[in-house]
Amino acid sequence: MRHVLVVGGAGYIGSHMVAFLLEQGCDVTTLDDLSTGFRGAVIGGAFLEASCSDKEVLDQLFAKAKFDCVMHFASSISVGESVVDPAKYYQNNVGNTLALLDSMLRHGMKKFIFSSSAAVFGEPTQVPIDEDHARAPINPYGLSKWMIERVLDDFSRAYDFRSVSLRYFNAAGADPQGRIGERHEPISSRWSSRLRPADATRSRCSATITTHPMARVFATTSM
Repeated sequence: MRHVLVVGGAGYIGSHMVAFLLEQGCDVTTLDDLSTGFRGAVIGGAFLEASCSDKEVLDQLFAKAKFDCVMHFASSISVGESVVDPAKYYQNNVGNTLALLDSMLRHGMKKFIFSSSAAVFGEPTQVPIDEDHARAPINPYGLSKWMIERVLDDFSRAYDFRSVSLRYFNAAGADPQGRIGERHEPISSRWSSRLRPADATRSRCSATITTHPMARVFATTSM
C-alpha cells in the first residue's frame, strides 16, 4: 500500500484526489490549513491542520511517516484577485511551495505531483493547445504556477527530484456519489446571478456530475 501526502486536500480538486486515492487502496494523509478548504470535504485518511510553509510541522510529519509521493494542491486560484493582490499569490503559490519542497529535500522525499494550471500558456496561439505551446502567462496567478514549474525543472537536474505538473483548464463536476463537489464561500458571482437560491446549495455537489475534475489535464513530467 502506498502512502501519499495530499497538501491542500480539503480544497476542491484536492478532496477529489483524496477520495480517488482512498478508492485505490492508498494510505492517505491530508495536510491543509483550512484557509479556503473544508474539513468535511476530506472523506477519509489522516488529517493534519497546518500550513505547508510550517517547517516545524513538516519536519515532525516527515520524521514520523515515509511518504511514497507528495501531491500539492494548496494555492490561491483567482486570476482576478492575483492582479489586484499579486503579493498574496507570490507568497502563497511560490513562497509556501518552496518551503514545502525544501522540507521534502531535507527528508529525502523526491517524488512530487504539482497542481499547476493551463494559465501558464497565456493567450493561445494555436487551438487546441498542446505541450509544445509557448509558456507566456499574462497574470500573476499563471506566472506563480510557471515559476514553480521552472523550479521543478531545476530540481530534477540538481537533486534527481522527480515531479509531474498537471495543467488544468476549468475543472468542473463533483464526486459521482455526491459526497463532495465544488464549494466556494461566497459562491462566485458569475454563477450566483444564474442560480435561484434553492439551487445554490445543490450546485455544490450534484448539479454537474458528468465531468470528473481529474479528467482532461495536461501533464508534464520529470519522473
